[in-house]
Amino acid sequence: AVTVLNYGDITASGNAGIFLAGGGPVTNQADGTISGAFGVLANYVAATVVNNGTIIGTQVAGIGLFSGGDVTNQIDGIIGGYHAITAYKALTLVPGGTIAGYRGGIGLFAGGTVSNQSGGTISGMVGIYSPSAAVTVVNAGTILGGMTTAFMGGVVLLGGGTISNET
Repeated sequence: AVTVLNYGDITASGNAGIFLAGGGPVTNQADGTISGAFGVLANYVAATVVNNGTIIGTQVAGIGLFSGGDVTNQIDGIIGGYHAITAYKALTLVPGGTIAGYRGGIGLFAGGTVSNQSGGTISGMVGIYSPSAAVTVVNAGTILGGMTTAFMGGVVLLGGGTISNET
């Protein structure tokens, strides 16, 4: 595992800004920027990402956690991309800043938990999407979906789950 603590700029033109083959924690501080096709990508083991800066996926996702993990986006943090966050195993997410994806804000393909804090915004054609596994959503902020067609909207949980809107 690798530990990344970023205060500056990490940029990749065609790959991941940070690729964690062995997992580990990534902390992106307020002045930090991470960008690449994926901003942060962890394929093989779960990873933890704490963001208070900017993480951008220029081609795919701001954060791609193929083995799940944890993401905390602080109130000043920005995570964006075609998909802002994509996880293919269970993910625990605490967003407090801005999570914005052109296509999807958060895609949870194996379930998980999203606790959107007061002041947090999650947006995309679909704000939060899970096609097959149960997801728990606790929302004290704003979740926006830009499409009104079938399977698009603010929160789409095709695998079931629980939504608690506290605002």
